[in-house]
Amino acid sequence: MPTVLPFASRRFAARTALSLSLLPLVALLAGCGAGAEGDGPFGEAEEASVCATGSVVKGVDVSVYQGSINWSTVKGAGIDFAIARISDGTYLDTTFANNWSAMKSAGLVRGAYQFFEAGEDPTTTANIVIKAVGKLGPGDLPVTADVEVSGGQSAATLTANLQTWMNAVKAGTGKTPMIYTSPGLWSSLSNSTAFGGDPLWVADWGPSCPSLPNGWSTWKFWQYSDSGSVSGIPATVDLDEFNGDLTALQQFAGGGADWGASYVTQSWPLASTTMQMTVNQVVPASITLKNIGAKSWDGSTKLGTTQPRDRKSPFYGSDWLAPNRLANVSGTVAPGGTFKFQFSFHAPSTPGMYDEFYGVVQEGVAWFSDSGQLGPPDNDIEAKIQVNEAQYHGQYVSQSFPTLQQPAIMMTTGETMNGWIELKNIGTATWKAGVTKLAPIPRDMDSALAGSKWLSKTRVSSPPMDVPPGQSYQFPLELDATAPGDYTQYFGLVEESVTWFADAPAGGGPPDDLLAVHVVVTAPTTTTAGTGSTTSSGGTGGAGGSGGATGTGTGASGTETGSTGTGKTGTSTGSGSGSGAGGAESGNGSGGAGMPGNGSNASSGCTVAAGGPERNAGATGAALAAAALALAVTLRRRRR
Repeated sequence: MPTVLPFASRRFAARTALSLSLLPLVALLAGCGAGAEGDGPFGEAEEASVCATGSVVKGVDVSVYQGSINWSTVKGAGIDFAIARISDGTYLDTTFANNWSAMKSAGLVRGAYQFFEAGEDPTTTANIVIKAVGKLGPGDLPVTADVEVSGGQSAATLTANLQTWMNAVKAGTGKTPMIYTSPGLWSSLSNSTAFGGDPLWVADWGPSCPSLPNGWSTWKFWQYSDSGSVSGIPATVDLDEFNGDLTALQQFAGGGADWGASYVTQSWPLASTTMQMTVNQVVPASITLKNIGAKSWDGSTKLGTTQPRDRKSPFYGSDWLAPNRLANVSGTVAPGGTFKFQFSFHAPSTPGMYDEFYGVVQEGVAWFSDSGQLGPPDNDIEAKIQVNEAQYHGQYVSQSFPTLQQPAIMMTTGETMNGWIELKNIGTATWKAGVTKLAPIPRDMDSALAGSKWLSKTRVSSPPMDVPPGQSYQFPLELDATAPGDYTQYFGLVEESVTWFADAPAGGGPPDDLLAVHVVVTAPTTTTAGTGSTTSSGGTGGAGGSGGATGTGTGASGTETGSTGTGKTGTSTGSGSGSGAGGAESGNGSGGAGMPGNGSNASSGCTVAAGGPERNAGATGAALAAAALALAVTLRRRRR
């Protein structure tokens, strides 16, 4: 609140003259201003000064005279609480409604005050307060009565009207109001000790510690300046302190809420400083919070994504509970205790500026920022992250081999298969010929599929020419099946003697588990051999056996042999006296499921018979031998 003298413009904008009852005060206040140490805004201090008991929290109080305020900027300037004017008696402040909602949205502990006009009906002015704020919730400070003028009333009347106002506001808002005044002014207006048990907001500009009015032994808030400058507030502003740390302030404003957390410390930079990461980099992180609610935290107390709530974070990683849940409490954290939430930032593969927001949620019950809870607000825990492109970053384009989502490659031992994996250089550095290499994973271990064209058993291939950023290259990949087995072989890129592409911050990917082939190697199929043979008693050579080929016949005592590549052979021998005068006989042998065979059948002349597919060696050979014997007997009879 400002000094009384400027109130013609600041407190009583609609009023141009002071009541005659204020004239004694004018002389008292004529020396107001910054004042010498020990001087308050309303006269000299009369009591000994009382310093804060420890840590303090910075805040401001505002009215219509501060103009349009950017409360998010105010919060970013290190202000943790703000108190806005509701009215000057029955004269309403037109900026209050907006300030009241915006302060909470920005994550500030908020409060409200009414300039107390002792000459107006206290019940009427109290109802203005109740209508403006309603029942106060967690995070709302008690409403304050700004006691600076008598309104022409005696000390006794002022005290009685103030007590009526206090009782009505307490009943209507649910919290005992505070009183704002200065030591010198209080002594001239009321000087009652009846309010000593109510919270005091003392005004005393200049000294290192404030003096207290009669009746109080300590203070909750201290207005130490009326001419401050804060980012986000276009005009000079009153500056205040809370006597305690932020946790104490939140507890004072809490009103017994179940869920609440106050900030203790974090591992990453505050949002005022941008955190630098490279694509796909992983950075461990933690934030420690204090339980300022009434209930204990447990495994259902989690750090979650906000702005909006439950969004999928681009920094999600395998150590998170889910894309929208970073970590949870282990064990139990009682009210007043602290817990360190631990997780990691997993930078996305796309460079850019990211603004991450997180909050605390009791899963299935409430977010700590819900109405009636103590916070923090959804926009309070923030990480501003610049993700930069890495020097060495390869982007997968395609490959000639089936991917892991497709059927495996089938090979037999001794077989070789050639193909490629294509990658695009999306980093900032040029891939050097002979230096940038495709390599099997695990790193620097021999691969069971290493081919003869590989650079070594631990390095596959390298570009023959430099590959600048933006260009692609198909890394040749030969696979040699040397032993039966089921192989899933991964590959990565390495800039020899510099970095693996999967290692941040110099490398941006691909990760070691992205590029892969699945190969199943089996031994060659083995075929069982068989033979068949028959014997004839003479005449022409017998037909081919089960070898599925053609045979040879010789004169009266002919022989026949048939074979196939992998088939069986059948033989028949005749012991007759046929002359075999150059006749020709073609025999088509049939065998098993082997390869086609070739054979020849000759008597005294030379003829060739075509081979046939292999079938049953024994049965077919025997049948053909019987036919040859019958033919030999017939020929022998004809010659007779």
